[in-house]
Amino acid sequence: MIRIAFVEDEISVQKMLKAYLSRYNAENGEPFSNPTFYTASEEFLPHVSEYDLVCFDISLGDGKMNGYEAAKKVREAGSEIGIIFITNLTQYAVQGYEVNALDYILKPLNYTDFSMKMDKVKRILQRITRDFLILNSEGTQRKVSPEDILYVEVSKHYLTYHLKDKDVIIRSTMRAEEEKLKPYHFYRINSYLLVNLRQISSIEGDYVDVQGKKLPISRSRKNDFLVAFARYIGGLGEE
Repeated sequence: MIRIAFVEDEISVQKMLKAYLSRYNAENGEPFSNPTFYTASEEFLPHVSEYDLVCFDISLGDGKMNGYEAAKKVREAGSEIGIIFITNLTQYAVQGYEVNALDYILKPLNYTDFSMKMDKVKRILQRITRDFLILNSEGTQRKVSPEDILYVEVSKHYLTYHLKDKDVIIRSTMRAEEEKLKPYHFYRINSYLLVNLRQISSIEGDYVDVQGKKLPISRSRKNDFLVAFARYIGGLGEE
């Protein structure tokens, strides 16, 4: 699922965008998450790592950083989040290419145009996210292939991605990371461990072996885990 945010300070436009996205999801199998709305770029920037796509209104209210300036800050920070501009000024649409924007939506909004733009963005982002994930660790954006992740471990408000060659610590929740990793055949074997099924070499009693590391399976999750693992081995995990 593509995690989406809008930076838009007009309430009427927010309502229209929310309605359009809801209709698009209903017609296209829910490819986008429920949207989060920010009324200022300054509010959004600390949360950039939480999303795959942001739609910036170019012209925000007086005293607010406009969408183009915010997009430049996003790119300067190294983020590769997808960017769309919402604008009634076509000259800003051209500037969008300077920050590698995926597209732009012109005001006044209409559903046909919105739907076409979302079709394009969905194809691009789904292709990209199949190839790698973005982990935000101490302000650094890291590209990680799902195949290189052995397991994910939670401790309070932090999660450690145990990779083949290193560990990466991020601030997030297990629920959020579980949803993110769902398409890549990960399974939560207890309250604090999310395991890459393709990296499991054996199952011995109440433990899985991942690259020589014995990880415990909780009794409450064991039966469902064994079913999920059997489906994965049998090729049904691709469904």
